[in-house]
Amino acid sequence: MPAALVVGLGHPDRGDDAVGPLVAARIRDEASGVLEVRTSLDPLRLPDLWAGRGLVVVVDAAAGAGPDGTVRVHDASSAPLPVLPASPGSTHGLSLPDVVELSRRTGRLPPRLLVVSVAGSSFVLGEPPSPAVAAAVPAAAAAVLEVVSGG
Repeated sequence: MPAALVVGLGHPDRGDDAVGPLVAARIRDEASGVLEVRTSLDPLRLPDLWAGRGLVVVVDAAAGAGPDGTVRVHDASSAPLPVLPASPGSTHGLSLPDVVELSRRTGRLPPRLLVVSVAGSSFVLGEPPSPAVAAAVPAAAAAVLEVVSGG
């Protein structure tokens, strides 16, 4: 089975939505050669990216998931993701929870799918991530590396 896959989901120039790509870049720097790391703007691309994988970790911003910068790990292989309000101005046709459940129903969910979410509230195009979300990048990257290493 191919190596574990880490996907940073989000837009790099849309405030707190940049957390997925920022964590992916940090993981790429810390674990080069050990993990395959990708980024995606659109959750609808995920089933094609994770096809044939045994372990996938998706990192994404989560609007309304608590104080900005809060990092949580969700096991989406065994239970649906919490449904949260869409980030303001979202360009996604389907949310990450929608894509996960569609994949589950169509048999395209990887055997182990973990989602590392970082709570955010500022999703303005052209803005950097909020200080709390930017400060959470190391903790989110550590959470990814912990779950990939079996912790």
